[in-house]
Amino acid sequence: QVCIVYQKAPGLKPPKGSSCPLSSHQAKTCAEVIHGSADIIFNTSATGDGKTLGANLPTLLDSGFRTMGLYPTIELVEDQREQQVNYHCLFNLDAGDRVDRLYGAELSRRVQQAEKSSKFEELLLAIEQKPVLLTNPDIFHYITHYQYQNPALGRDLLPMALAEWPDLWVFDEFPIFGPHQETAALNSMTLIRRSQDNHSRQRKFLFTSATPKVDFITQLQQADFKVKEIEGVYVNQETPGYRQILQSVELEFVELKDTDTSGWLSEMVVQIQSMLDAELDRGTPGRGLIIVNSVAKSGLVTRLLEKLLPNVIVREVSGRIDSQKRRETKDELKNSRQSVLVVGTSAVDVGVDFRIHLLIFEASDSATVVQRLGRLGRYSGFNNYRAFILIPGHTPWVMARLQEKIGDAETVDRTQLNGAIANAFDSPKEFSEYRKRWGA
Repeated sequence: QVCIVYQKAPGLKPPKGSSCPLSSHQAKTCAEVIHGSADIIFNTSATGDGKTLGANLPTLLDSGFRTMGLYPTIELVEDQREQQVNYHCLFNLDAGDRVDRLYGAELSRRVQQAEKSSKFEELLLAIEQKPVLLTNPDIFHYITHYQYQNPALGRDLLPMALAEWPDLWVFDEFPIFGPHQETAALNSMTLIRRSQDNHSRQRKFLFTSATPKVDFITQLQQADFKVKEIEGVYVNQETPGYRQILQSVELEFVELKDTDTSGWLSEMVVQIQSMLDAELDRGTPGRGLIIVNSVAKSGLVTRLLEKLLPNVIVREVSGRIDSQKRRETKDELKNSRQSVLVVGTSAVDVGVDFRIHLLIFEASDSATVVQRLGRLGRYSGFNNYRAFILIPGHTPWVMARLQEKIGDAETVDRTQLNGAIANAFDSPKEFSEYRKRWGA
């Protein structure tokens, strides 16, 4: 049997022992989207295992299939635009003719550039012109809640156009959404479903999430949506038919008893320089990422390390850094022959890929710790991968709980580690009653 994906994209090479370049979850996701009966699909495969390709296969295989991708940050929208260009190149398609991306700043720019235009008109053009639209959940929410209107054309034209246009809506990085965002998504999906009751073409929604929330899935089922969960299949050693998706990482939990992040980094500056230089000595420039929990601290740490590491390019990526400087930082990460160290905030938590071998970050809730740890080990090419998770001194129970789950084990697989993190760190704080007050 011939694999249609391998026929159309011969650059996607199958792993040794297989004739298909897809992971099982990618093939199952594509099949469920095109042929399945589920209204809502959750792809829960691991970080780095190609959930995005699985979500885009229907439109890459069928040029008439229309997809709207919803990404929670501008960086992720832009990152996905680059990914779409790569995918379209692999499948011998022209991304320029097929892919558009739209968020608040870009929408305003288009309105200003066009003569006698409006946000309503630019959104309608974006929805109807190209088969792949990358945007954010806020615009999706505003459209389905009638916030963009043209009195001459009717209040419901834009929401109905949105409901009619895509075959698939993709919600990416959904675990970081709060109850209010989940409820907004549920209300919008309910509107789309009801508006399309008399249409034979089934509209579907795909959530890409390694850690879906059970209570949200329950609420979807209570709203009479058919939900299907698709998991990845993994092994912890080299096996025919499997590809390596994550590199092994040397991980250290650091309890900041008598110091803070800046103090610890100052004490570790020699080791940080050494870890970056070790890769440089082997012909690969060092690359590292430090994630802190506030914009103010990111600026402080950046200035500190610029002084302490004069031979390293130190750059900040946070909410106060404009898009031009962020693009310059990405270019330096990609092309500079010097070692580069990026200091970021939650702006780099979500989905944006960094080709790094050193990761240092401040702990937060359990979901954020797993999310941040997922930034490391996604790419081969480095000799050693190191991660340091900084735990504040006022939470001594975290180390005790970690000890309970993993003890002194020298090797821990990702599943066991994620379980230990979920046990040790607090869950994200949520207002669970929000859904009952404002849900569909």
